[in-house]
Amino acid sequence: MIVDTLVDGVGAKGCRSRALPIHGQLAGSGQGEYLEPGAGAKLLSLLRDHLGHEKTGFSQEGFNAG
Repeated sequence: MIVDTLVDGVGAKGCRSRALPIHGQLAGSGQGEYLEPGAGAKLLSLLRDHLGHEKTGFSQEGFNAG
């Protein structure tokens, strides 16, 4: 399982994602915290508690895993 966000772990540091309408939609609906770096940390922690550290990764970390 890989956790990814719109800003963490993306090769362009979120530049491509910022061009998507989702940024305005999240901010406009009061959910702008999902656009902050580290937003996926809580989900990653919960998944690791249930699935195990070896079965979960975070974006670039997971994509680079062999």
